[in-house]
Amino acid sequence: MLAAMSKYRTPLLSLLLVASASLAASPSRVEEPHLCLEARLGSDAEGRWDGQPPSLWIAPRQPGAPCADADYRRVDAAEVASVSAELRAKGEAQARSSSTDAARRRWSPDRLQLDASVNWEGENRNGKDEAELRGSAEWKRGRDEVSAHLRAEYERSKDALKQNEQNLRLLWYRGLGGPWYRSTEAQLERNQFKEQGQLFDYLFAQVGLGLGYRKEWSEDAETRLAMSWHLFDVRLLDYDRAANTNAPSLTLTNTFKLPARWRLNQWVHWFWWEDGSTGLESETELLLEAGRTTAVGLRHEYSRDAATLQQSDKNETSLFLRYRF
Repeated sequence: MLAAMSKYRTPLLSLLLVASASLAASPSRVEEPHLCLEARLGSDAEGRWDGQPPSLWIAPRQPGAPCADADYRRVDAAEVASVSAELRAKGEAQARSSSTDAARRRWSPDRLQLDASVNWEGENRNGKDEAELRGSAEWKRGRDEVSAHLRAEYERSKDALKQNEQNLRLLWYRGLGGPWYRSTEAQLERNQFKEQGQLFDYLFAQVGLGLGYRKEWSEDAETRLAMSWHLFDVRLLDYDRAANTNAPSLTLTNTFKLPARWRLNQWVHWFWWEDGSTGLESETELLLEAGRTTAVGLRHEYSRDAATLQQSDKNETSLFLRYRF
């Protein structure tokens, strides 16, 4: 066996030399949370080691990012200490910036829009001024869909206050798998309104929890149906009186994209009260997309035996202008 190895010692030594050269050509890498350092061997035109000492390469690194994809910079051996400290600090700064950007993206709404409208009720409007402003924001993060809706309405009739309302409504849909989702709703409203010559000032709160089913007809069309249980609380601030109740409800929501840049949004809410009566709230919007950020629309609102005082019976149509940010 020794004789055979002696006979083939030249081929064996050549094979070992080639193997060692290919291993030496692989970069030797040191990885830190915010820094990557490599020692690289040079090669000739045929891809073999050129016999020169290894060169040093350093790159900043974001935590979790692979060093193989880092942006390296070649440095002299005498500069390694200063350059590594500089690039390590740069990697730490990039990590902080990335964390800040991620947090900003998490809380920045995916859609933000503002509506301004002029209302009419089919009656003589001499001496009557009315304005309504609405804002809404939506977030979609994984299985969660959250939306916030803020409405402010102000109305004067013959220089006397008739209504001053602010309403905030929050909706949270949580996907449960397939078409099913959990719905959570909270609403807070403050309103001053005049009725039969008497001024009322009240605070209204509502909380609801339910289970819903979602049907997607297409990418731009869907229907939601949810059954919920709601708690209501109404307080008359001027008279120190309060009332609370609870009721089941059914909510139907439709969103459809129509031809020629038209869109239809519909929301209907039914309540079953303790005395056997049924309350209803509905809102229908027909919009024309005038541009990438603007739309003009027609909104119809109707309510009967609803929970809030001033809005318990309403039948109103408004023309509004919408702007998306």
